[in-house]
Amino acid sequence: MNNLVICLLAIIAIMMPSSLGGLAQPGMIVNITMALLPLYGYLLLKQKKVDPVNLFIAIGFGVLLTSLTVLSPYPTYRYGNGLMFIVLFALCLLNNDKNPLNLKTYTRTLFILNVFLSFLAFCIILDIPLGIDFISENYQAFYPELIPNMLFQSKPVTVFGTHSIAGFYNFLFFVTNLALYKYTKHLWYLLFASFYMVFLFWLQSSTSLVFFLISFIALQFELYKAQRFLFLLTLTIELFALILAYQMVGDVVGQTLTHLFSEGNGLGGRYSEGGNLANNLEYVMNNPLGGIGFSYTTNFMFADSGYLEYALRGSILATLGVVISFSRYIFRNIQTYYRYLFLFAYLAFEVGFSNMIYYRTFGITLFLIALFNQLQRHEQSKPNTKALKI
Repeated sequence: MNNLVICLLAIIAIMMPSSLGGLAQPGMIVNITMALLPLYGYLLLKQKKVDPVNLFIAIGFGVLLTSLTVLSPYPTYRYGNGLMFIVLFALCLLNNDKNPLNLKTYTRTLFILNVFLSFLAFCIILDIPLGIDFISENYQAFYPELIPNMLFQSKPVTVFGTHSIAGFYNFLFFVTNLALYKYTKHLWYLLFASFYMVFLFWLQSSTSLVFFLISFIALQFELYKAQRFLFLLTLTIELFALILAYQMVGDVVGQTLTHLFSEGNGLGGRYSEGGNLANNLEYVMNNPLGGIGFSYTTNFMFADSGYLEYALRGSILATLGVVISFSRYIFRNIQTYYRYLFLFAYLAFEVGFSNMIYYRTFGITLFLIALFNQLQRHEQSKPNTKALKI
């Protein structure tokens, strides 16, 4: 039952709409997340024992933010993020080692998600009205101009709204499909991994192109080890494509390097003096052990940096609590080298977005970590297996 609940949460996380009739519905997102709380509670109750350190951090975090909310000088409050923090810390308490071995349920769910995301992405790239209209109606996000702008540029953001978030999750699905190809040798996982690489390049954001480069290197490395013929074939195709489109590739790489640290946008535009996060930085530097709790004011920017948002709300102690708790969750559930890759990706992406309290993060992360846990336990259960090889 645990595995079915986890897979259901992943499907909901990916497919649940964020808008109705083309109008964003933040209240609906909060209501759906709240409705899913019993499922996370069920998973916690089924495992009976939880990580005592993460439980202590979760309780301390709640007490800290509640106290700072009471002491905050700002009279306006928004408690929606409180719900997201509850789900985040519930997630960090889970131990997938107790779930029954049932890899097939996970691979079938992954296939459904692969087909859904790939269909929407190709609809955007190929300008197919069926998919574009579906996204415009159901997946508006953040601000009204965002999705029309992304679709106008043919960026395959699918359900994620913006090219940076789409780039991050496309990378995670690339890693997952490549790992399953390595484990099963089934070519459709390699096909979907290749699709996600295409989407990463087509998104043309700083985030997606950095992850594209990492994916490109990882794919060549795995193919070289597994099948030399496929390695030579894909390398030939990629080099041929590079020769045909070298001017475009050069322009994209140049723009990425320019934008990444420029003061007009990217990280430079956020963290530089006078940038979007200048007030946040100043407040945190002047009040390292203070915070505004669940208060809200237009003086600060929220969501543009996870680390700064957590510190702004609950001091640097809150940021440390989130990082430590999430790291323990990853390391408790994955014992292979993939845990370092997942942790690096999540912590790096927090620099530019509050991803750990993004409503789609919870179900996707729970599913992917549980899937890798299933893979490593299957490998361990094989006779004469000396080490984890996935």
